[in-house]
Amino acid sequence: QHRAAALAPAAMAAEASPDPEAGKVLDPPQQPAPTEPVAEQNGGAEAPSNLSADAQEFVPRCMMNDDPTDLLSKLPEGHKAMLRQVYQAPTGEVIAYYIGRLKSFNNRAGYGFLECAQSKLDWGCDVFIHKNFVQTPWHIGQPVEFAVSVNNRGQPQARDVSWLPPLEPSFQQRTPSANAAPGLALGGGSQGVAPPAAAQDASRSSSASPWSAAPPREYLGTLKSFSPAQGYGFLTHDESGPDVYFDRSALPLGVLPTPGQPATYFVAYNVKGQPQARNINWDPLPHLPEAGAAADTVGTRRKYPPETLAKLRKLLNLLHENQIEKMVVTAIDHQGDMGIRGGPRPADVSGGVDYATFMLDRLGPGPPPLGMIKDFIKMLLILMLVKLMRTQLNKGRCQKLIDWFEAIAETIDPFGDEVRDHFQGVVDQASSDLKIASRENQHIREAPNLTTAFQQLQEKAQRLRAGQQ
Repeated sequence: QHRAAALAPAAMAAEASPDPEAGKVLDPPQQPAPTEPVAEQNGGAEAPSNLSADAQEFVPRCMMNDDPTDLLSKLPEGHKAMLRQVYQAPTGEVIAYYIGRLKSFNNRAGYGFLECAQSKLDWGCDVFIHKNFVQTPWHIGQPVEFAVSVNNRGQPQARDVSWLPPLEPSFQQRTPSANAAPGLALGGGSQGVAPPAAAQDASRSSSASPWSAAPPREYLGTLKSFSPAQGYGFLTHDESGPDVYFDRSALPLGVLPTPGQPATYFVAYNVKGQPQARNINWDPLPHLPEAGAAADTVGTRRKYPPETLAKLRKLLNLLHENQIEKMVVTAIDHQGDMGIRGGPRPADVSGGVDYATFMLDRLGPGPPPLGMIKDFIKMLLILMLVKLMRTQLNKGRCQKLIDWFEAIAETIDPFGDEVRDHFQGVVDQASSDLKIASRENQHIREAPNLTTAFQQLQEKAQRLRAGQQ
């Protein structure tokens, strides 16, 4: 009910769209109820006329079988990193996106249905999706994150759709249905025409299991243009390459972007090999608290110096190249320039960007990849994490800081050649900063596991002193 009330204005906006196709509200066809006689449904036996005390205990079907529409727990980490998670409705309410999969799509009719465990509970039926919100190529079973608006009959319809990569390599061999247009299989171009090289590369790369593949590459660009009348626009494609197309479904509800503002996105290619932006984040850059509260309220409309964007792109490139340690060191260096390590702050404050949080946001969720990081770098991370704990008021990000701190406390070896001479000083500095953080930050004060992790560091420091004596 909360979702329907919050999203009703979005449905009205979709019906008033100047584009006759985009956002078009259609009435999904009604699915007829089954007409089999009761005897046939029971294998020819008559329905029992009364209850039996000897009947087996009722077990819901979702407990007997793994529900295929509950995808969140099955998504690989690379897919989870692409999720937007929540959005703000026109009423101001923060609502979680649904996560489901494409159940069916009729290319000629121009619509299909999404299935999702949560939306089925909320609405009692599958969610209608219009062709304008379906990517090309599309794949039955492909996971998707979406919001819902309702038509004048109260029926759910998908909008603000974000498609995730297919989960199964078998999608490449799936034969399109008779209702599908030719050439819409993965990697296919128009009928009788070989797909472009970019589409072929995308097809080959998706053949590997996504559970073992590297996460999709994330890009940082800026808005070049957007036409509300036409319903589409373009982003700059990193530092080079053609501009990247996006349509109005990628925009946050009730917000129009401004030229020059940054955005992160992933890239998919249409059948002509042209890049199209997916999973756009219009407010991707966290800010240091020194940037002031006003920076948070206008974050989506900020512009940043070219050198700031270049530093952020370098972090994304290092992540794509799987150079995790170098990415961490680079983020710490940039954060040091911003005064985290007590150094002088440059005249150009780079828009107050929090490079360390930007990095950590892209290295989770999941266990920190500390196996790729040397113990000396872990010491630097300890100092950076406790500094951030003093000022990070977002509960989710605070928990990520704590998770990293716990993992480092467990894995760091204080007896290493590069570590032993500095370890005690790092522990002492961390102790001082944690005391301040516990006074200033409620999320840190209410984290008993953080205390346990710090005690583990102190025990290692004590063993180090005993060994040196």
